[in-house]
Amino acid sequence: MEEIKYTSLKLSKLLSEAGCELESKVWWYHFKSYATEDGYKPKWAIRKGYESEGAYSEKIPAYDILNDICVKYAKEFWKEEDVGHTSSVLCMLRVGRSKEYVEGYIWEHCLFNDKN
Repeated sequence: MEEIKYTSLKLSKLLSEAGCELESKVWWYHFKSYATEDGYKPKWAIRKGYESEGAYSEKIPAYDILNDICVKYAKEFWKEEDVGHTSSVLCMLRVGRSKEYVEGYIWEHCLFNDKN
């Protein structure tokens, strides 16, 4: 799965803590015991359609930056009359801005941020 396509754990947590409860098919899961090179350790991982109850202690929705934030839920993320933010995100992605930069812009301007 392309992690870059979906919101990072950092932005996903910010949105979740701010009350964003929009539907998503992809989730960040905090696995209680995840196999690593150093043995089994807790770990966050992004998965689609993973529903093995008990294997994880927490899950947070991950949103598709293009399809969810810029199209499907654009009115929920931005002021209804303001389509400029969606255009800005699309432009930043097209010219190769880093995911961290784009997500910073999304958080700074979205309605889930208390400052807006």
